[in-house]
Amino acid sequence: MPFVEQLIIEFIGPNNVSTNEKNGIKLEFSNNNIIGDSYISNNNANGILLLNSSENIIGSLFNLPGNDVTSNVQDGVRLQHSNNNTIIGNSINNNGEDGIYLMFSNGSYISGNGIFLNTRNGIHMKTSNNNSIYFNDVNSNGDGIKLNLSTGNTIQNNNVTLNGIGVWMLSSNKNNVTDNLIGENLDDGVYLSSSENNSIANNVVSRNANGIHLFTSNNNTIKNNNASLNTGDGIKVEGSDFNIIENNIAKGNEGSGFHLLLSNNNVIRSSLTGLILVGMSSFASDNTMHGIHFENSNDNVIDSIVAGGNNINGIYLLSSSNNSIRNSYANINGENGILIKNSNANTLKQNTANWNGRMGIQFINTISNRADKNTVCWNGISDFHLINSMNSGDDNTCDHPDDWDDEGTSGCTYLCTAIAAVALADFGDAPDPPYPSLLASNGARHLNTDYEWLGLNVTREGDAKLVDQDEFDDGVEFSALSSFSNASVNITVTVSNASSGRYSSNPENLVYINGWFDWNGDGWSEDEHVFSIALNPSTWDGNSKQITVNFTTGNITTSGVWARIRLDYGQNITTPYGAASYGEVEDYLVITPTQAFDTGRPENPYPSISGEFIGTIRTNTKIIAKKLYTYACEGTGGHTEYAIICNKTWCAYAEWEGYKGDWMNISFNKTVILVPYETYNITIVTGSYPQIHHTSSLKTENGWINCTEFTDANGKKYEDWIPAIMLWS
Repeated sequence: MPFVEQLIIEFIGPNNVSTNEKNGIKLEFSNNNIIGDSYISNNNANGILLLNSSENIIGSLFNLPGNDVTSNVQDGVRLQHSNNNTIIGNSINNNGEDGIYLMFSNGSYISGNGIFLNTRNGIHMKTSNNNSIYFNDVNSNGDGIKLNLSTGNTIQNNNVTLNGIGVWMLSSNKNNVTDNLIGENLDDGVYLSSSENNSIANNVVSRNANGIHLFTSNNNTIKNNNASLNTGDGIKVEGSDFNIIENNIAKGNEGSGFHLLLSNNNVIRSSLTGLILVGMSSFASDNTMHGIHFENSNDNVIDSIVAGGNNINGIYLLSSSNNSIRNSYANINGENGILIKNSNANTLKQNTANWNGRMGIQFINTISNRADKNTVCWNGISDFHLINSMNSGDDNTCDHPDDWDDEGTSGCTYLCTAIAAVALADFGDAPDPPYPSLLASNGARHLNTDYEWLGLNVTREGDAKLVDQDEFDDGVEFSALSSFSNASVNITVTVSNASSGRYSSNPENLVYINGWFDWNGDGWSEDEHVFSIALNPSTWDGNSKQITVNFTTGNITTSGVWARIRLDYGQNITTPYGAASYGEVEDYLVITPTQAFDTGRPENPYPSISGEFIGTIRTNTKIIAKKLYTYACEGTGGHTEYAIICNKTWCAYAEWEGYKGDWMNISFNKTVILVPYETYNITIVTGSYPQIHHTSSLKTENGWINCTEFTDANGKKYEDWIPAIMLWS
């Protein structure tokens, strides 16, 4: 907020300023005023107009309420040639043009406003520089936030939903768009046109047309965004050059994850190139079209991208030359892992293209492409496939090369049988590191799940679905855990046919269950291999059996104990990592009940939207918590922006630090100790799409959480919405 050096001249309000022939309130060459606590509506020009006026405050201050600026013919609030003003805590809605319009106005602070249902833009800045836009709800306007010929502005921690375009930059440079929720807009979430050197970072840009769209915009940085579940492309770059697109997630879009059209010299990469690590990687996965699609785009780089599970191709280059594709994973796509068509002089190095429906790497009508050190295995028709193409390479791995020959070799230099084959398997889903779950970590995986599994069902995937995202970890139930005490697990084992003759008392015909518990949070050590048992299904009455395993816990020094349970056939796998031929692995975070308050996941988390929850917590046991964890709806960045817990004598608060590191947890400024049967007030401000319990009162294992009011991002109020959270240490 700008610093006010002079004394306030005048407080304007409370007023009812309505139906004037021109503006409701107009300040000209007037500084250091406060306009507050006023109803300003139905004026024939602007609700509030500032001309050549600076250091004014429009809105709430010192516990005084803001203004309701509604239904004016032109703009709700308009600033012209007016600098260093503050617009805070107002409701600005249903105006005929813009909600807030800045023209030739610099250095203002716009925060905490509800800006909705304005005909043109929620916030519009034209030729206005170095303004700050924080913590506003900008919903259901013609467009959300528009910058035109404006430089050096910051747009941060806003909810921008249900508009036309979410955030629109036109000929605007060196602006920062950070930590916003930009969702469910009818057009693009973020749209840059003829704009350069902007930073778009740490945003959730979901359920728009295109997530992020660059049009004739160069030298921008697009980093750490979640551009998923859009009806078009996740990130679209059109006629735009020299952009850095790093560490973004583009999953589940109806178009492609990343789409470059007539764009050159761009880089799409993970933050640590050459490595695929959770939290430091770019994902172009599970899209309806392609993971990455280049059209008429040259001299670009794709480095360390996961492009798997797409309906058509993982990576598709059409009429695009001199591009580099390296260190990337193009696995389990519907048709091809990598398709190079009518494209020349591209380089493919150290990529993996396995288990695709048709070809691993296919060249059509190409020359002078180079493929080296790629692993291309277990694809549906062939690993390499060439049509009217003359390309070269060496040191590749494949079994079915079709017409491909490495230099000096017939076919590939290496065979797939020389490396560990995984294909689709059941993986663990504990966080990696410290737990070996990912394929790159030789994570626990079971290759054939058709004969034995835990619980009712089992999933198969190409790699671990982190963290705790396996839909069918359903075979194990745990008793309460406390240090050096007796505990138990109930395990349900299912086989396809217990009387098939597959099982007997011979060791190689038994099924084995092994369990590991990490008592101190540093990964499973040898002494944390807690049990190993053998079962003979041929003696069962039916194809399923529930068993109880009793054991003694160790010294528990963490509030969440990660457990891994592995079921195998005939091998007795006694390590928490590596491949097993048959069976299933299930991972669980078992919360220590005396230290955590956990609502758990609701059976149906929808409908969901961001908002402010106000309620109470009353526990039946002592809770010690340093963090608040938010359960996110699948495929979203659901999180808590801010939380505060209070009783009569103290308060503890926690604030979100954006999509970095352990972003689903926020840390309190002090240790929270909840005493049994005392009532605590709690306020939670959520972002994106948290999972929601649709009840006014929720009983958990360790107490109750009650909803007083939940106000969503559109201002709609509920009395039966409780965010799914966990208070823990």
